[in-house]
Amino acid sequence: VSREAKELIVSGIHFLVQGQMQGIKAGWKTVFRILHSAAQDHENKTVPTAAFAVVERVAEDKDRLFADGFFRDAVRTLQAFGQCKASQQISLQAIKYLLQGAAHLA
Repeated sequence: VSREAKELIVSGIHFLVQGQMQGIKAGWKTVFRILHSAAQDHENKTVPTAAFAVVERVAEDKDRLFADGFFRDAVRTLQAFGQCKASQQISLQAIKYLLQGAAHLA
């Protein structure tokens, strides 16, 4: 898949989360899978950086980020960003969110 296509997909997800986050019900699994895939793009920094902006928007609502039905998908996505080679800052922030998820379980 071309870089442009990946950027377009992540941009669409960003638009969806920005404007319709309350309306996303069962779609979170798909959103997290797309973000997970974007985190694994090591060819450029644009796609992972844009995808992590979506994660940060979702993380503003901790209950949504770590919802029971999608907890595993959120953690898997954050693990991928934790290993992201695009930006050390993204990796550190993803690890911070993972620690918040662990606290959420407690």
